[in-house]
Amino acid sequence: MSCEKKIFWNNKTTYRVNHYRQTCVGVGPRLCYLVQEEDNLTVDWSFFYSGFQGFTYEWGYVYDLKIRRRERISTPADASKYIYKLVEVIDRQKADPDEEFEINIVNHMDHYVFGDTIEGFVLFDDIEIDCGNLCQDLSIMLDTAESLSGVFKHKDAETIELVELMIT
Repeated sequence: MSCEKKIFWNNKTTYRVNHYRQTCVGVGPRLCYLVQEEDNLTVDWSFFYSGFQGFTYEWGYVYDLKIRRRERISTPADASKYIYKLVEVIDRQKADPDEEFEINIVNHMDHYVFGDTIEGFVLFDDIEIDCGNLCQDLSIMLDTAESLSGVFKHKDAETIELVELMIT
């Protein structure tokens, strides 16, 4: 008889993953997926702090994923009690290039955008920001605003375009 605990994956469930990621705070500032779960495919998106084993995310696409979930044997203090594993990418749809979306870029002095007007700006080393004629304003507001959001559009797979800045 083995002393090892058997690992059981639950039944499959479907998650819809949004075309952009949102800034959030877990143990520290980070990017979270925005998801809808199978029984709640509405206009409301929920923060998802974990990742999906076997899933490669690309900005600008909405995904429908078939996922299995299991409880961790031992849960680190800063982790979900579950592990999520990709079974299948059911659908992958390119977002409308003209669709605008809002991302928090400063929240109570937690900064999610890094860089400068010379080297350029990035959102958490995850995606580049084309700030166009708003680069100088972005630079100043990153130094002064306590809470700041940006309205963006997808430019390409590696870049989002800053359309507007809003002090929130």
